[in-house]
Amino acid sequence: MRSKRLHGCALCGGDVFPLSKSYILKVGRFKLFLDNLEIGKCEGCGEEYHPSTTSLKIDTEIQLLLDKGVVSVADVEKMDLIDTASIIHLKPEPVSDWLPAIFSKLTALEQEVQILKATFQHKG
Repeated sequence: MRSKRLHGCALCGGDVFPLSKSYILKVGRFKLFLDNLEIGKCEGCGEEYHPSTTSLKIDTEIQLLLDKGVVSVADVEKMDLIDTASIIHLKPEPVSDWLPAIFSKLTALEQEVQILKATFQHKG
């Protein structure tokens, strides 16, 4: 039985269907295995769409590494999300490269929030 169509592809207009995939997230010298992430994949061009739940899982793993001090923001900006299929020499799947840029902006916003909190606590 075929999965329900999620939406149309923004790139080619093809049909996007749900799919579970595994990735290896390389951040600095660390490699994290992320199993069974839910994505949407276009049947036409192969573009992948990461729903907010998947993005949150990835962001949470990255934040844990940052909180432990084992990776830096610079490491995160250079991170790589690798499709495990490409490692075992299956046809590599295209992976969008928007995640590092978004994470960098979120990190900058988080730093601004911390500064504002400190400022208000100091005045209060």
